[in-house]
Amino acid sequence: GEPVVLAWPPIAGVPRGDSPAEQALERALAAHEWARGRRWNQTYEWHALGESYRLDLFWPAEGLAVEVDGPEHRGRITFANDRRRDVQLQLLGLDVLRFTNEQVLSDVPAVVDGIRRLLARRRADGTYPHGDETP
Repeated sequence: GEPVVLAWPPIAGVPRGDSPAEQALERALAAHEWARGRRWNQTYEWHALGESYRLDLFWPAEGLAVEVDGPEHRGRITFANDRRRDVQLQLLGLDVLRFTNEQVLSDVPAVVDGIRRLLARRRADGTYPHGDETP
């Protein structure tokens, strides 16, 4: 059968204690000045009546969400829910980058580079209307 995985609810502001991938990504990002402004495990309230989403990693000023997916995201229903959620976030003007735990743990530099490039583009475009920065 499937191994039993004990998952603790994530604490806002830090990578999950039970996610080596989130912790490895944070260690890699902490070294870079361009990665400032990131928030781990924040709840994103996008609509008073809509459901709120917990984002693994979020740059509120730039509107960039990064999801680090463990094996629980492989099931058909979870996969479909993730895609529906990504579409909703994209319709709100966010960019969503999704990586598997394996991608993060096997090639942190590639993941960090993807995040860096998309953040740089968001900062250059200044297109995200809901960020902290007031016009």
